[in-house]
Amino acid sequence: MTNRIRFHLGKGKNFMKWQVKDSNGTSYYETNGFRALLTSVKLVNKKAIADKIFNGQNKTVCAWIEFDDIIILPKDERRDVSYNDVLKYNPKVKPYWTDDSSQNLDGKQFNIVQVVNRNLYTKNKKN
Repeated sequence: MTNRIRFHLGKGKNFMKWQVKDSNGTSYYETNGFRALLTSVKLVNKKAIADKIFNGQNKTVCAWIEFDDIIILPKDERRDVSYNDVLKYNPKVKPYWTDDSSQNLDGKQFNIVQVVNRNLYTKNKKN
């Protein structure tokens, strides 16, 4: 099974939480104070669905992050500021994974991604 994390926007008790699917099953984490490191990461996007959302259709699951391992950090752990490249995904704004320069990052891989609250940071692009 591929490990995945995504921001859950479905209605219900897990609305706006991080959803993690791994060999242990599915877990949900409140974003406030959530800190994690993801290793061997790939950004996944279903382009056809993202394009529909970008053009005004209702949101549905179309993007997630695949990873090899997740390390949940203590809530009081400070963010390593060397992880300064921001990763973003909002198909209503851009129908692909992006960074601060609006570069299309769909399918890109990274050694490590740091999750801090609702934000994603990286360094050390793989390809």
